[in-house]
Amino acid sequence: MQQVSKEKTIALTFDDGPSSLYTPKILDVLRKHHAKATFFVLGSNVEKNPALVKREMAEGHQVGNHSWDHPLLTKRLAKEVAQQIWGTQIAVYQATGHFPAVVRPPYGGVDRQVAEVAGVPIVEWTIDTLDWKAKSGNSVTNAVLANAGQGEIVLMHDIHGKTAASLDKTLRVLKKRGYRFVTVNELLGQELQSGCEYFSSYNHRTVK
Repeated sequence: MQQVSKEKTIALTFDDGPSSLYTPKILDVLRKHHAKATFFVLGSNVEKNPALVKREMAEGHQVGNHSWDHPLLTKRLAKEVAQQIWGTQIAVYQATGHFPAVVRPPYGGVDRQVAEVAGVPIVEWTIDTLDWKAKSGNSVTNAVLANAGQGEIVLMHDIHGKTAASLDKTLRVLKKRGYRFVTVNELLGQELQSGCEYFSSYNHRTVK
Protein backbone atom coordinates (compact mmCIF):
# COMPACT_ATOMS: atom_id res chain seq x y z
CA MET A 1 0.00 0.00 0.00
CA GLN A 2 1.37 3.42 -0.97
CA GLN A 3 2.12 5.65 1.99
CA VAL A 4 0.52 9.08 1.91
CA SER A 5 3.24 11.71 2.00
CA LYS A 6 3.28 14.33 4.72
CA GLU A 7 2.16 17.81 3.81
CA LYS A 8 4.98 20.05 2.62
CA THR A 9 5.11 23.83 2.90
CA ILE A 10 6.60 26.38 0.54
CA ALA A 11 6.55 30.19 0.55
CA LEU A 12 5.79 32.05 -2.67
CA THR A 13 7.01 35.64 -2.60
CA PHE A 14 6.34 38.49 -5.00
CA ASP A 15 8.56 41.57 -5.23
CA ASP A 16 8.28 45.11 -6.61
CA GLY A 17 4.51 45.61 -6.51
CA PRO A 18 1.81 46.33 -6.08
CA SER A 19 0.96 46.58 -9.76
CA SER A 20 -2.51 47.81 -10.66
CA LEU A 21 -2.43 45.52 -13.70
CA TYR A 22 -1.01 42.22 -12.44
CA THR A 23 -1.28 42.12 -8.64
CA PRO A 24 -5.10 41.75 -8.72
CA LYS A 25 -4.76 38.79 -11.12
CA ILE A 26 -2.23 37.14 -8.84
CA LEU A 27 -4.43 37.72 -5.80
CA ASP A 28 -7.40 36.19 -7.63
CA VAL A 29 -5.42 33.03 -8.43
CA LEU A 30 -4.11 32.75 -4.87
CA ARG A 31 -7.65 33.05 -3.53
CA LYS A 32 -8.90 30.40 -5.99
CA HIS A 33 -6.34 27.94 -4.62
CA HIS A 34 -6.65 28.99 -0.96
CA ALA A 35 -2.94 29.84 -1.11
CA LYS A 36 -1.11 32.39 1.01
CA ALA A 37 1.92 34.36 -0.16
CA THR A 38 4.20 37.19 0.87
CA PHE A 39 4.39 40.45 -1.06
CA PHE A 40 7.57 42.50 -0.73
CA VAL A 41 6.33 45.92 -1.78
CA LEU A 42 7.99 49.11 -2.95
CA GLY A 43 6.87 52.19 -1.05
CA SER A 44 6.55 54.15 -4.29
CA ASN A 45 4.02 51.59 -5.55
CA VAL A 46 2.22 51.38 -2.22
CA GLU A 47 1.67 55.13 -2.48
CA LYS A 48 0.07 54.63 -5.91
CA ASN A 49 -1.97 51.52 -5.02
CA PRO A 50 -2.75 51.52 -1.28
CA ALA A 51 -6.00 49.58 -1.76
CA LEU A 52 -4.08 46.64 -3.21
CA VAL A 53 -1.80 46.42 -0.19
CA LYS A 54 -4.86 46.54 2.03
CA ARG A 55 -6.38 43.73 -0.02
CA GLU A 56 -3.21 41.64 0.25
CA MET A 57 -3.32 41.80 4.01
CA ALA A 58 -7.10 41.40 4.23
CA GLU A 59 -6.88 38.16 2.26
CA GLY A 60 -4.35 36.68 4.67
CA HIS A 61 -1.11 37.39 2.87
CA GLN A 62 2.00 38.84 4.47
CA VAL A 63 3.32 42.23 3.37
CA GLY A 64 7.06 42.81 3.58
CA ASN A 65 9.25 45.82 2.86
CA HIS A 66 11.30 45.97 -0.37
CA SER A 67 12.52 49.60 -0.05
CA TRP A 68 11.01 52.73 -1.56
CA ASP A 69 12.28 52.60 -5.14
CA HIS A 70 14.68 49.65 -5.44
CA PRO A 71 18.25 50.96 -5.01
CA LEU A 72 21.16 48.75 -4.00
CA LEU A 73 21.15 49.64 -0.32
CA THR A 74 24.71 48.48 0.33
CA LYS A 75 25.88 51.40 -1.83
CA ARG A 76 23.90 54.01 0.13
CA LEU A 77 24.62 56.03 3.25
CA ALA A 78 22.87 54.99 6.45
CA LYS A 79 20.59 58.03 6.21
CA GLU A 80 19.50 57.01 2.71
CA VAL A 81 18.92 53.41 3.78
CA ALA A 82 16.71 54.67 6.59
CA GLN A 83 14.69 56.79 4.17
CA GLN A 84 14.22 53.83 1.84
CA ILE A 85 13.16 51.43 4.58
CA TRP A 86 11.13 53.68 6.83
CA GLY A 87 9.40 55.53 4.03
CA THR A 88 8.00 52.17 2.98
CA GLN A 89 7.19 51.13 6.55
CA ILE A 90 5.11 54.28 6.93
CA ALA A 91 3.41 53.87 3.54
CA VAL A 92 2.34 50.32 4.39
CA TYR A 93 1.14 51.41 7.82
CA GLN A 94 -0.94 54.19 6.30
CA ALA A 95 -2.52 51.70 3.90
CA THR A 96 -3.11 48.84 6.33
CA GLY A 97 -2.59 49.93 9.92
CA HIS A 98 0.35 47.52 10.24
CA PHE A 99 4.11 47.85 9.84
CA PRO A 100 5.90 45.15 7.80
CA ALA A 101 7.73 42.72 10.07
CA VAL A 102 10.39 41.74 7.53
CA VAL A 103 12.55 43.39 4.86
CA ARG A 104 13.88 42.03 1.58
CA PRO A 105 16.58 44.41 0.32
CA PRO A 106 16.61 44.99 -3.45
CA TYR A 107 18.88 42.49 -5.23
CA GLY A 108 19.23 40.69 -1.91
CA GLY A 109 21.94 43.21 -1.08
CA VAL A 110 22.56 43.39 2.64
CA ASP A 111 25.45 44.25 4.93
CA ARG A 112 25.69 45.06 8.61
CA GLN A 113 24.66 48.69 8.11
CA VAL A 114 21.55 47.74 6.11
CA ALA A 115 20.55 45.10 8.67
CA GLU A 116 21.05 47.48 11.60
CA VAL A 117 19.12 50.33 9.99
CA ALA A 118 16.29 48.01 8.94
CA GLY A 119 15.91 46.79 12.50
CA VAL A 120 13.81 43.79 11.43
CA PRO A 121 14.69 40.34 10.03
CA ILE A 122 15.97 40.10 6.45
CA VAL A 123 14.25 37.57 4.16
CA GLU A 124 15.95 36.33 1.00
CA TRP A 125 15.09 33.28 -1.14
CA THR A 126 16.32 29.88 -2.32
CA ILE A 127 14.53 29.64 -5.69
CA ASP A 128 14.93 32.49 -8.18
CA THR A 129 12.50 32.03 -11.07
CA LEU A 130 14.19 34.77 -13.12
CA ASP A 131 10.65 35.68 -14.18
CA TRP A 132 11.77 39.16 -15.19
CA LYS A 133 13.45 37.68 -18.25
CA ALA A 134 11.24 34.64 -18.82
CA LYS A 135 10.13 34.02 -22.40
CA SER A 136 6.83 32.46 -21.34
CA GLY A 137 4.66 31.65 -18.36
CA ASN A 138 5.74 28.02 -18.68
CA SER A 139 9.34 29.09 -18.10
CA VAL A 140 8.33 30.59 -14.76
CA THR A 141 6.35 27.50 -13.78
CA ASN A 142 9.18 25.18 -14.77
CA ALA A 143 11.68 27.17 -12.71
CA VAL A 144 9.52 26.65 -9.62
CA LEU A 145 8.72 23.00 -10.26
CA ALA A 146 12.31 22.01 -11.00
CA ASN A 147 13.54 23.35 -7.67
CA ALA A 148 10.60 23.09 -5.28
CA GLY A 149 11.27 21.48 -1.93
CA GLN A 150 10.09 21.54 1.65
CA GLY A 151 10.79 24.86 3.32
CA GLU A 152 11.93 26.74 0.23
CA ILE A 153 11.27 30.43 -0.48
CA VAL A 154 10.42 31.24 -4.10
CA LEU A 155 11.24 34.63 -5.65
CA MET A 156 8.82 36.05 -8.23
CA HIS A 157 7.56 39.52 -9.15
CA ASP A 158 3.95 40.69 -9.31
CA ILE A 159 4.78 43.27 -11.99
CA HIS A 160 5.16 40.83 -14.89
CA GLY A 161 2.37 39.41 -17.02
CA LYS A 162 4.11 36.06 -17.53
CA THR A 163 4.30 35.56 -13.79
CA ALA A 164 0.59 36.23 -13.39
CA ALA A 165 -0.20 33.92 -16.31
CA SER A 166 1.95 31.10 -14.92
CA LEU A 167 0.64 31.05 -11.38
CA ASP A 168 -2.48 28.91 -11.78
CA LYS A 169 -0.51 26.02 -13.32
CA THR A 170 2.28 26.37 -10.77
CA LEU A 171 -0.17 26.10 -7.89
CA ARG A 172 -2.12 23.22 -9.44
CA VAL A 173 0.98 21.09 -9.95
CA LEU A 174 2.50 21.85 -6.56
CA LYS A 175 -0.80 21.07 -4.83
CA LYS A 176 -0.78 17.66 -6.52
CA ARG A 177 2.72 17.16 -5.14
CA GLY A 178 1.41 17.77 -1.64
CA TYR A 179 2.46 21.35 -1.05
CA ARG A 180 0.68 23.95 1.05
CA PHE A 181 1.40 27.61 0.33
CA VAL A 182 2.20 29.72 3.38
CA THR A 183 3.55 33.13 4.29
CA VAL A 184 7.22 33.60 5.07
CA ASN A 185 6.52 33.95 8.78
CA GLU A 186 4.51 30.72 8.85
CA LEU A 187 7.14 28.87 6.84
CA LEU A 188 9.98 29.90 9.12
CA GLY A 189 7.89 29.02 12.15
CA GLN A 190 10.11 30.67 14.71
CA GLU A 191 10.67 34.01 16.37
CA LEU A 192 12.70 35.80 13.72
CA GLN A 193 15.64 37.89 14.85
CA SER A 194 16.65 41.30 13.57
CA GLY A 195 20.17 41.23 12.20
CA CYS A 196 19.59 37.77 10.73
CA GLU A 197 19.17 36.83 7.07
CA TYR A 198 16.72 34.00 6.30
CA PHE A 199 16.91 31.99 3.07
CA SER A 200 14.57 29.08 3.87
CA SER A 201 13.13 27.18 6.80
CA TYR A 202 16.48 25.42 7.20
CA ASN A 203 19.02 28.13 6.38
CA HIS A 204 19.71 31.45 8.06
CA ARG A 205 22.73 33.41 9.23
CA THR A 206 23.72 36.51 11.14
CA VAL A 207 24.52 39.44 8.86
CA LYS A 208 28.16 40.49 9.31
